[in-house]
Amino acid sequence: MTARGKSRAALWIFLPALSCFLLNAVTAHMTLDVMPMPMLWTILLAVFLASYIVGFTSWAERNVRFLAILALLSLCAACWLNGKTSRDIPMKTAVLILCAFLACGCTFLHAWLYAIRPDAGRLTRYYLLNSIGGAIGGILASLVAPLVFSGITEYPVALALVGAAAVAAMTRRMQNSPGAERKISPISHPLSPISAALPPQDVRDAHILRRERCRLCGACVEACPRGALEICGRDYSPEELLPLLLRDEAFYASGGGVTVSGGEPLLYAEAVGRLFGLLHTHGIRTAVDTCGEVPFESFERVLPATDLVLFDIKGMDPVRHRENTGRDNTRIHENLRRLGALGVPVEIRMPVVPGRNDALEEFEAAARLLAEVPSVTKVRLLPYRSLARKKYRDAGLADTMPDAPTPDAAFLEERAAILRRHGLATDLGLLAAR
Repeated sequence: MTARGKSRAALWIFLPALSCFLLNAVTAHMTLDVMPMPMLWTILLAVFLASYIVGFTSWAERNVRFLAILALLSLCAACWLNGKTSRDIPMKTAVLILCAFLACGCTFLHAWLYAIRPDAGRLTRYYLLNSIGGAIGGILASLVAPLVFSGITEYPVALALVGAAAVAAMTRRMQNSPGAERKISPISHPLSPISAALPPQDVRDAHILRRERCRLCGACVEACPRGALEICGRDYSPEELLPLLLRDEAFYASGGGVTVSGGEPLLYAEAVGRLFGLLHTHGIRTAVDTCGEVPFESFERVLPATDLVLFDIKGMDPVRHRENTGRDNTRIHENLRRLGALGVPVEIRMPVVPGRNDALEEFEAAARLLAEVPSVTKVRLLPYRSLARKKYRDAGLADTMPDAPTPDAAFLEERAAILRRHGLATDLGLLAAR
């Protein structure tokens, strides 16, 4: 855990500890020094519980500093009240002042605690530390303080701690600025997505990640109170991945296996080949999902331990292919033919994007090419869906996906019929519009 993470975890303990300590200290002071009245503690307990309800709201989260100011003002009133007698001030007024101080102080502490909560994946630890902190505060006030102090000394100690916490909160940054944006780089791929020119980016009031300075230490992820940041992916060696994959070994027995996709996995052909070799020693089938735009040497590194190649055909016309992906398709088609000559089982995957690569002549040309590859087992048509738009937004990238409809089953069937006329087995996929 980073130093920033340890500091935040310490606050998860300290703030509830202080609020419970404050409740016990105010209760002891009020019932022993101000008004020895039966059941008066129930009013203070109700105030304390209400402060949790108010403090754990979005309004309180946005106004921690305002609540800190209220806590300081009520603290001043409580300090002024200290040493007064019933001759100086009515008891009811003293009770109201102490109740107001308890309410403002605890609401501020609970609002701060809520503002620094972690993302959903770490809430269990967060609430556990909250509970530990509350128990510590109660033990210090109820058991330790009577043994250490001769009077109700825990009350002035609570006043001092709440004042220090309020001052600290007013000088501390609670959370990231609202509406922060991040710019990150996508996982490498030799073909660009179907795209248009990027629009001008207005970066005023934006949070820009300078990747050349980032060391992926994870400190910002751990410190972010709202879970707005995350590191997408991490480095694994094949030896580190193997035990993770073997956890699901029981599910591979019925003809399943492990598929490496991407991005473009053959940009890391050496590592993929080593991983596949390790999987084969355990009798696990392997498949690689590729766009084909890599040197054939990359295929040769993985083929000895590869059971199936999932091969993308994104278009046949070379000019249109370059417009859609940024690369020519000559090497892609040549690699496919070489896989067929070696007898490597190949499943073709054809994304169908209306207005981009859905022309009937495209499928006629694809059928002629695929009919020349004897090891093609199936052609799977993948209807276009704009499911990745959220990922573009989350990554802070311009949305380059075309505004195209999802092809329906009849649209796909017309194109699949062309492929079948050339003796190719087809699969229309599961995502066709209905």
